[in-house]
Amino acid sequence: MKKKVCFSFVVDADPIFYIQTLNLIATLLKSKTAKPEEIVVHVVEGVDKDFIEFVEKLTLEVHEVKPIDYKLPRYCNKLRQLENEYLKTAELVVLLDTDIAFADNVRDFIESSSQLIRGKVVDLPNPPLEILEKLRQEFDIKKKPNLTNTSHSNELTFDTNWNEGFYIIPSKYLDTLYTSWTKIASDLIKYQTLLGRYFIHIDQISFCLSLMKSEFPYELIPVEYNFPIHLDLNAYDEDSFSSPKVLHYHKKLDCHGFIEFLSIPKIDQSIKKANELISLFRKKNFDNKIFWEYRYQRFEDIGSGIGSRGENLETRRKILYPFFYFYGNKQILDVGCGDLELSCMAECENYTGIDISEEAIKIARKKRTDWNFIAGDFNRLNFEGQRYDLVYCGAVLIHQPTYEQYLNFVSKLVELTEDVLIVEGYDSSPLYTSDITFYYEPITETLKRNHKVASIKHIGSYRDTSIILAKMKNKEVVDLDLFIETVYYLYTCPNRKVLREIIQLSFDSFGWFTETKSRFYEYPYIVEQVENMQGEKKRVLEIGAGVNPLPLYFSKKGFDVITIDNHETQVDPNKIKSEWGFLDYSLFDKTIKSFNIDALYIDKIINKDDEKVDIVYSVSTLEHIPSIKRRYIIKNIGQVIKPGGSLLLTIDLIPNKNLVWNYSEGKVVEDTSTHGTIEDVLLEINKEDFIISDFSIVRGIGRTDIAFIKAVKI
Repeated sequence: MKKKVCFSFVVDADPIFYIQTLNLIATLLKSKTAKPEEIVVHVVEGVDKDFIEFVEKLTLEVHEVKPIDYKLPRYCNKLRQLENEYLKTAELVVLLDTDIAFADNVRDFIESSSQLIRGKVVDLPNPPLEILEKLRQEFDIKKKPNLTNTSHSNELTFDTNWNEGFYIIPSKYLDTLYTSWTKIASDLIKYQTLLGRYFIHIDQISFCLSLMKSEFPYELIPVEYNFPIHLDLNAYDEDSFSSPKVLHYHKKLDCHGFIEFLSIPKIDQSIKKANELISLFRKKNFDNKIFWEYRYQRFEDIGSGIGSRGENLETRRKILYPFFYFYGNKQILDVGCGDLELSCMAECENYTGIDISEEAIKIARKKRTDWNFIAGDFNRLNFEGQRYDLVYCGAVLIHQPTYEQYLNFVSKLVELTEDVLIVEGYDSSPLYTSDITFYYEPITETLKRNHKVASIKHIGSYRDTSIILAKMKNKEVVDLDLFIETVYYLYTCPNRKVLREIIQLSFDSFGWFTETKSRFYEYPYIVEQVENMQGEKKRVLEIGAGVNPLPLYFSKKGFDVITIDNHETQVDPNKIKSEWGFLDYSLFDKTIKSFNIDALYIDKIINKDDEKVDIVYSVSTLEHIPSIKRRYIIKNIGQVIKPGGSLLLTIDLIPNKNLVWNYSEGKVVEDTSTHGTIEDVLLEINKEDFIISDFSIVRGIGRTDIAFIKAVKI
C-alpha cells in the first residue's frame, strides 16, 4: 500500500545547505506536517559524510545523487531526485528547497488534492514575460499561456512560472515530468545570452515550460504556502495576505541559524513559530559540526560567540596567556580553537589547534602559519599515544548534546594531558541557556572523579562559564596556588625566557618553586652571567645552595657543579616545601657533588690547583651570616677560584637603603652598624684580589632590595 505523501529535497555540498536542511527537517517534524519515514534526503556527491551520518541517525531516507550537468547552475541538482524510484512509493510527492520552513501543520492542505500539480506563482517577474514568451516559441509549445500577476508585484507572468521551493506533485506524473523538465533544462544552456542574469533560474524556467508542454492539470496555491521573506520591505502589504504557513527564507538566517525577523508583525509571528520549532528540535538533535561550519563560513566576524569577542575575550586572554607562555616551549593542545581569535597572540612554539569546523581551521591557519592545526571531531581523532604538557579546551563542553558525549570528552581531555588541563565549562546551573548549550553537572565534580587528576582550581570566569585548572598526578605540585601564582608572576617578568626554563625544572624536579619574588630576578641574573662567559663549560660552585633549581640547571647545561650548605636540616627530596635546609642534589643528578659543610671550610674540599673552580655564585646567602664570618668566606672564595674566574653574588638590602639585610630565618644576625653596607661588601671583595666588573641595585621587587655583583679574580 502506497504512502500518502513523500517529502523530498536535495542537499548540495555547502554549510549553508546543511543548516537549512536541519531547519527544514525540524519544522517538518515538529509541526507534524511529516513523519520521519516520509522524508527523503538526497545528497549530492561531495556532501560531508558526517552530515550524512547525522541525518541517517534521524531515521530518514538518505539517497546519494550525482550533480546535474556542470554547465547548469547547481540549483538544477534538484532534478536528480526525480530519478529516485523511492518517491513513487507515495501518492503525492512534495518537492522542497532546503530554505523552506514550516510554521504550521499543512498536512491537510497537502493531501487536499491528489490529482493536481500545485505550486505558487513567482514572487517577481523572473524572468520577464517577454523572455518567457520568446522561450515558449523557441521550444514550440503550442498551448497559449494563461497570465497572472506575480505574488509580490503587479507585473504579469505565465501561471506555470512557479516559485521554487514547494511543489506538490502526484507521483503518477513524475516520469513524464522528469523527462521533459531535464531535457528543457539542458536545452536552455544555449539560451544563456537571452536569459542573462536569469540564467540561475533555469530549474524554475524549465519546470514552467515543461508543465505547459505536458498539459498536466495544475493549480496555483496561495502565497501563504510558499511565502518569501527575502524581498524589500516595501513589497509586503499586510492586508493582502494571511499569516504565512510555509516560509521561504532563502539565506535570511542569523548567526544562530534562526530565521531573521522582518519587523512586520504578521510575518514575524510565523517566523517566531518556525524558530520555536527549530529550537525544540535542536535541544534533542544538536550537531556541533553543522552549526559551527555554518557560523564560521557566514559570520566570521562574530566567531564562536560572546566569549570570543570584546570584554570577555580580553578577560580570557589575561587568564590564559600566562599559561600558554609557561608551556610555550613544550607541547600545547588547544581543543576547540575556533577561528583562533582567543589564542592567536599567545607566545608559544609547539601549538596544535583542533576544531570540528573546517571553516574555522581555514581562518585559524591564516592567523598563525607557524602553528599546527587539525580539522576533525575530537572524540574521533586518534592521537596514537601522544600527550601534551598543556591541554586547553575553551567553551566546548557546554555544547555537548548528551551526557555520554560530555563524559567522553572530559575523559579524553584528561587522558591527553601530561601536566595541566585548563577547561571551560559550567560549574553550576547556568544563568544563560539556549538550545545549543547543555548542563549536566559541575565540571569540577566530573574532574574529581578522574583518577589521573591530582588537584583542581577555579582560575577565572566570564558570564556563567568557569575556567578550571586541573593538575595531573604524575606532575603533582606541593602547592597548586603557588604554582598558579608563579605562572602569572613569570609572565610579568623581564628575562622570562631563561626564567621559564628554571621554573619548569624546579617544578618538574621538586614539585615546587620558591614564592620569594626576588628569585625571579636573581636566578636569571646568575644564569645569564654564567652562560655569557666564553670558553668550554665551566666548573661552578654554589655557596648556600639550600633548595633551588640552579645546580640542576647548570648540570643539565653541561657544567661541573658543586654545592655546599651548612644547614642542619636534611631535606627529604620527596617533601620539599621551602628553600631552607641541606639538599643532596646527587639524588636528582648523580653528577652533582653536594657537601653539608660550612663555607668557612671550602678549602677542605677544593685544595688543589686542578680542583679550583671557574665560577662561584651565591644567591642571597652572605647577608644571613655575621660580617666577620662573611669576610672569611669571601677570603676562602678567593683561594678556590681560578685566576680570571668570576664571583657572582646577589645580596639582600634593607629597603631603600644600602644597609645589608641583617635577618636569618626570622632572627636578627647582628645590628646594622656591625653588619655593614653593600659598599663594605664591595671593599671586602676587592681586598681578596677581585675586580668588580658589574654592580647594580634593584629596589622594590620583594620585601628587600637586591644588590647584584660580578667580580673577576685577578
